[in-house]
Amino acid sequence: LRLAGHEKRVNCAAFSSDGRYIATASSDRSIKIWDARSGTQLKQLTNATTEVFSIEFGPNGDLYAATWNAILAWDLQEARLRAKAETAPQMFAKMSVSSDGKLIATNHGGIVTLRDSVTLHERTKLQVAGNRVVDFALSPNDGFVATCDSNNVGSIRLWDLERGQQIGVVRGHDDVVTSLAISHDGTRIATGGLGNKIKVWQLSHLKTKANWRWHGKHRVSAVAFSPDGRLVASGSGDFDQTVKIWDAQSATATNGTKTPYGVGGVAWCSDSRHVASVSQDGLLQVWDSGSGEELFKHWLQHGNNMSVALASDPHSERLAVSCEEDVFIFDCSSGQSVLKLP
Repeated sequence: LRLAGHEKRVNCAAFSSDGRYIATASSDRSIKIWDARSGTQLKQLTNATTEVFSIEFGPNGDLYAATWNAILAWDLQEARLRAKAETAPQMFAKMSVSSDGKLIATNHGGIVTLRDSVTLHERTKLQVAGNRVVDFALSPNDGFVATCDSNNVGSIRLWDLERGQQIGVVRGHDDVVTSLAISHDGTRIATGGLGNKIKVWQLSHLKTKANWRWHGKHRVSAVAFSPDGRLVASGSGDFDQTVKIWDAQSATATNGTKTPYGVGGVAWCSDSRHVASVSQDGLLQVWDSGSGEELFKHWLQHGNNMSVALASDPHSERLAVSCEEDVFIFDCSSGQSVLKLP
């Protein structure tokens, strides 16, 4: 399935929590809502005045977007913009919604801000003087936020989600941490950095549970836990061009594979068996995490340094993959492209 309706590159795609809808956001300042089964465009939201970098559905069905200089919230049933908050300008702004739908977290200007999801009023800022946040993640149980800083070499900071106060610091990397992920049960954090290391931290003791070094001298660009928490997938966006699967308990590599270009993202399907990677030259690959076998690959487009992103359906084996102005829907179990949004 191929979704093609934007005039410029698609920056991100997201499934609704029930898997019925897909939202796509583009450099053309538009957001489109699609029926995830038929590929029919249901709505187009045009309230953004600048480029949209991040979108996410809330558990109540509302949609949130982060643009160059604002946070937007829509009531999708009425297709109306119900709240807007101005922010500091930020390229590739990231956003996340708490599992109870009460808070949204955004990274604008290198500062993570927690906002009320209804009014978008600011509740607190997570900030350390002189440091810019590179990445962050909310714990699934809404207990804490994890952040990594550009100027705080090798550290992960943990923050209380309600009070916005720092509750811990995890140190162990030799260089800047560039990516992080929290396991679905909220007990572990996986981190990757410029210093080619991947670490898994047991949060109950704030100690390293596993420590892997495998990307040569190249940056770890993405880390992701499997839904069942047993495995960690990671990839390098630089010349290493590798995707690997690791056992999260024993720190042994179960499988690894080479991609033809730098890895732009990795994502797990809901069964924890299939893992997908997309490279910045437009190649989608899906692997069997147990055998390491490449199940299928598909050239979305051909080019260099293209805008790519992945999103997985939490209730099925479907995967949304964006490449430049197109979005494709794939069935990971069959390897078939089941939809391309028109």
